[in-house]
Amino acid sequence: MLSFSVAAMAQTVSIGTSTTTPVSNNYRSPWSPVYAYSYVQTIYLQSEINTSGFITSLKYKYHGPTLGNSNELVIYMATSTKTSFQSKDDWEPYANLTKVFEGTLPDQPLNDWITINLTTPYNYPNNGSLVIAVDENKPENDYDEESSSDAFESTDFGTTRAIYFVDDEENPDPANVPTAHNIKNFVGNIQITFGTPAPVTLGDFSGTNAGSSNKLTWATLTEQNNKGFEVQRSADGTTFTTVGFVASSAKGGNSTGNLSYTYGDAKPLAGTNYYRLKQVDFDGKSSLSKIVSLKGVYGRAAISVVYPNPTTNDLNLVLSSAISDKATVYVSDVSGKVIYKNTRSVIAGDNKINLDPSGFAPGIYTIKAVFAGSKESVVSKFVKQ
Repeated sequence: MLSFSVAAMAQTVSIGTSTTTPVSNNYRSPWSPVYAYSYVQTIYLQSEINTSGFITSLKYKYHGPTLGNSNELVIYMATSTKTSFQSKDDWEPYANLTKVFEGTLPDQPLNDWITINLTTPYNYPNNGSLVIAVDENKPENDYDEESSSDAFESTDFGTTRAIYFVDDEENPDPANVPTAHNIKNFVGNIQITFGTPAPVTLGDFSGTNAGSSNKLTWATLTEQNNKGFEVQRSADGTTFTTVGFVASSAKGGNSTGNLSYTYGDAKPLAGTNYYRLKQVDFDGKSSLSKIVSLKGVYGRAAISVVYPNPTTNDLNLVLSSAISDKATVYVSDVSGKVIYKNTRSVIAGDNKINLDPSGFAPGIYTIKAVFAGSKESVVSKFVKQ
């Protein structure tokens, strides 16, 4: 997942006061590096948070030499009426949870605060407890038998506000979690950052060939002030042109739920097509997505692109062919006079050809490519300044 742009202002709430290096067997919140797998839910009370808005990042303080075997996480959040866990089966139901992070934590300084930037900001309304569920999935652990400090700083709040399942063999499914091993009073010390989420958080952007067309799909996790998306295409992955626009499906351009989008390119280039999204706000600001590449559907020859156009002293064309062949490239002026001719071998797929038009007079020119084997011919134009 990726965000088109970053937020500017933030407020941080800190919960937990203990700075004593904890004994690992007594501490499980926010997750356990002592076992290969862990699933832990922790309750933070509304009275401790007392802030509403989008939660954009979390910080926990870890004591231990390494966290490299306990860093593949899926994190969920929920607003709950619970103020404590009453039994080993009193999990916050999976149906109430919202996924806010999935990934591998980058290497960070240990014996210090570890930062987790949420991939989906969570909108906390400040009208109930915040439940944070952490599913740790890497099949190793970071336990050091000679150390008792492989754990996170935690504070004893006097009520059972952490529930956990830990195991070296069984990786629990949060959607069908087993009976917990225990419930504890120890709550992981935390710093919760509230900020303005990125205008658009893009969940996934991909494409597929669909017969003679290309289909692009993407999803947004949040949107703010989003006018929509320009779909841009390129033959070389560098020079892009806009081929379509998809308006935001969010009411007023604002949404905190998942929205899905599609765009069909009915006339893709014969060679490789490179696509990106340009997200545009109502105020005119814009940001670009990653680039997705799709192979064109071969079956005809084409001059996929001519660039730069207009040009002065350098010209490139991408010549696409269904088969390996020989192609003769002609350049003609407006009277039809051929002023350039070159024959070369081409491969099946894209072939980049460079011309030097510096000696051409200013005007409009026609490029024609004739394939010897397939007997096809293709035409394009460019302007010499």
